[in-house]
Amino acid sequence: MNESLGIYIHIPFCVRKCAYCAFNSYEVQSKEIKKRYVSAVKQEIEKPGDFSNDIATIFLGGGTPTCLSGESLKGMLQICHTNFNVLDQAEITIECNPGTVDRHNLGILRETGVNRLSFGVQDFHDSFLKKIGRIHTVKIVQESYKMAREVGYQNVNLDLMFGLPEQNIHHFQETIKQAVSLEPEHLSVYGLKVEPGTPLHQWREQGKITLPCDDEQAEMFEWAMDYLKVSGYNHYEISNFAKPGYECVHNQIYWRNEGYIGFGAGAWSFLGGTRWENKEGLEDYIKCMENEQSPVEKHEHIDINTEMTETMIMHLRMRHGISREYFYNRFALNIERVYGDVINDLKTWGLLVEEEGLLHLTSRGVLLGNCVFEKFLL
Repeated sequence: MNESLGIYIHIPFCVRKCAYCAFNSYEVQSKEIKKRYVSAVKQEIEKPGDFSNDIATIFLGGGTPTCLSGESLKGMLQICHTNFNVLDQAEITIECNPGTVDRHNLGILRETGVNRLSFGVQDFHDSFLKKIGRIHTVKIVQESYKMAREVGYQNVNLDLMFGLPEQNIHHFQETIKQAVSLEPEHLSVYGLKVEPGTPLHQWREQGKITLPCDDEQAEMFEWAMDYLKVSGYNHYEISNFAKPGYECVHNQIYWRNEGYIGFGAGAWSFLGGTRWENKEGLEDYIKCMENEQSPVEKHEHIDINTEMTETMIMHLRMRHGISREYFYNRFALNIERVYGDVINDLKTWGLLVEEEGLLHLTSRGVLLGNCVFEKFLL
C-alpha cells in the first residue's frame, strides 16, 4: 500500500466529563498518570512497524488534548516526525476545549507544526452549556478564539450541537449566527446523541429534561444548511461545513475508508485490509506499554463485502458521494452489479441522485442518512 496515511493520537483526559459523553475519556487530574500515559504513547509510536507510507495528517483527539502541557504534546508530535515520513504540508490538528488553552501552549504547538485547531464550543448560550456539563462560558469561547488568532492560527474549526435539552430553533439560530460572526474556516454541526450510560440518558429517563423532537431537530439542521451556504461555507460532509480549501483532510481519510494508524488507549487503526483496536482502559494501556507488551486488544480482517459496504456508507457521507469509476477501480466490480437494486430504490424514494457520474445524497437523503446507509448492508 503506497497511499498516504493519517495518524490519530488519543488523549483521554478531561477536566470534567460532559453529561452526553460516551467517549473513552476520563476525569484525571493526576500529573503522574498523565506523565505515564504520555510516555506510553511515545513508546507506542516508536515501536517498529512496517509503515513506509507518507503521513498526510496527524490528529490529536480526545478527551481534551489541551489538558496536557504544550511540551508534552510537542514531544509526541516530534516522535511522529522522527519515526514517520510526515509530509511538509501535512495537516496537523488538535482538539481543544475553550478555557484549556493559553498563549504559551498555543505558541509551542504552532512552532511544533500544529496548523489546525478544533474548538469544542457546542453552543453560544451559557445556560445550555451548563445543562450539558461544559466547563466553559461564551466569554471564554470568545477569549480562546481571539487568542488562537493572535498566536497565528489560520485554520480553526468550531464544533456545534443541536437538539440540546430545552433548545428551540431560535436558540440554535443564535448559536450559528454567533459562530459565523467569528469567521472560522470550518464548522462541524452535530445532532445530540443520547447514549446509554450517560447522565443525560438517565435524566431523560427520569423526565428531568426535555429534548427537541425529531421534526424540530430536522428544522434546525435544514436551517443551518441554508444559512451556512449563503454565508460562504461548503457543505462537504453530512455534519461538516468549510470555507473553500479548508475541508478537513484527516476526516476525509475516514470518509474515503482509507488507511490510518491510531496510538493511545482505545485507538483504532486500519491498514492493508485489517482493522485493530488498542485496549481502552487507561491503566491497562499504560501497563502494556510499561511491560513492553502489545496494547492491541483485537484484530479484525475486513473482507471485500464489508469493505464495499463501509466504502459506500462512508463515501455517501460526503456531499459529492461516490463515482462508478472509483468503485470499479477499487473493487474491480461494477457498482450496479453489487448495489443496482438498492441504488434504484433510493433514487425512486428521492434519497439518492446521480449527477455528472457521481452518486450522492439529496437534501432529504442527508436528513435520513441512517435509513440510506442501512440499505447498503450486505
